[in-house]
Amino acid sequence: MNIKKASEPTDIIWENRHFTQSKRNKRKIVVLFLITVILTISAIGMSYLEVLSNSAKNKFATRSCGGFKNLYSGIEGKKKWEDEAVRSFLVNQAYKKNHEKEHYDGTMECFCKD
Repeated sequence: MNIKKASEPTDIIWENRHFTQSKRNKRKIVVLFLITVILTISAIGMSYLEVLSNSAKNKFATRSCGGFKNLYSGIEGKKKWEDEAVRSFLVNQAYKKNHEKEHYDGTMECFCKD
């Protein structure tokens, strides 16, 4: 026979005494299910964003911009660089609109970094 000391009456939440153990277990299962669904959706979302991020990294590969800075030096060169960057952007937008592969050559990336 197991004998335990009774709880103090102030330790008992009297409003919850009508909940049976089966009702508590059902609620636990529902909560665990909801947590699992939320975590799964979050994991899928993070995976999608990682793929999207990697796609952008591959499209805009890191380039050494030193050559561009030397090529487009001075005020005239800076204006020409800006024109080339805008042209590169517009051409690639047209490719994207026609569902063709975009061709970024680094002109726009390095101009925006500078």
